[in-house]
Amino acid sequence: MPAIRCLAVLLSLGLAAAGGVQASAASAYTTLGLTGLADFDPPSFSGGSWQDGVYTPLAPAAGLYATYANPFGQDGASAGLSVTGAVAPAPGEATLPLNGAVGAFADLVNGHLGLHVNTQLVPVTNASGAAVSAFSAGNASAEVGEAFDVLLPYAGGTPGPVQVRLQLRLTGLVIDDVNDASVALRATLRLNHVAEGAAGVLTQQQTYGAGFVNDVITLDATLIDPTCSVSAGRCSYFFGFYSALESVGQVPIGSGLYAVVAAGDQLMFDNGGSLSLVVSTGAVVTDASTGQTHSWVSAVPEPGAASLWGVGLLGMGALRRSWRR
Repeated sequence: MPAIRCLAVLLSLGLAAAGGVQASAASAYTTLGLTGLADFDPPSFSGGSWQDGVYTPLAPAAGLYATYANPFGQDGASAGLSVTGAVAPAPGEATLPLNGAVGAFADLVNGHLGLHVNTQLVPVTNASGAAVSAFSAGNASAEVGEAFDVLLPYAGGTPGPVQVRLQLRLTGLVIDDVNDASVALRATLRLNHVAEGAAGVLTQQQTYGAGFVNDVITLDATLIDPTCSVSAGRCSYFFGFYSALESVGQVPIGSGLYAVVAAGDQLMFDNGGSLSLVVSTGAVVTDASTGQTHSWVSAVPEPGAASLWGVGLLGMGALRRSWRR
């Protein structure tokens, strides 16, 4: 494979993997830069950034360039960056465009995650005749996390097991250009406060390389530690979940490897992640932070379950607890 030799040291982009989120939270992280442009004919840039639906034009100075966005929100977050530069393929030649774009969104209410990373490489011959490269590079990630209360009818005795199934459906494309840079998508799914897994935490993580991705990640678990009352006629359970999509990439610069998607590699998962959560036993399942229901969370009601709404939700506040990844 052709080696990537950059005209300049890769600009540090301040990258971060998807971090932990608190209950009822969503975040979207993006970072974007252009590198290899400092030897001759410094380019001019144009582009824009958007965060939670608000667009801001960018007019950075010529030369190496990098920026990032990292919004958080209770129910959703979105961020994106795009930039266009220009670089001469050889001294004295007309410049060619050098583009890059990244974006991510996390929607807790509708159970959706998505991201894209689009990069480009322009082969360059420097003033001494050596073959080098100019390229765009960036990362994106999106994550959501929430705690849920589960309310079930109870008439006494030992409550039966309550099963939970959490799924993340993925559709998208990973494009790995033929050079020394690598690219992949990493997807994470997690359930907290369940019988399975280590210390009540059940996690599955998948990494997808080049090609079309059409997959479903599934976690099956059993809820634990119910609080039951015969007089109230109900049992209450609590659990949390976390899900994330992250771009994964490496590009060699000199003697080092840098953790970015770069040099023509792409991730196309703008509508790539769709969540579903099912509680097998008839129940009322609500967001522990807001007391609301979500369209991607379902349970088949049993007779009498609906009548628990009024008395049950009044007492759920005492059962809500903070959780983390």
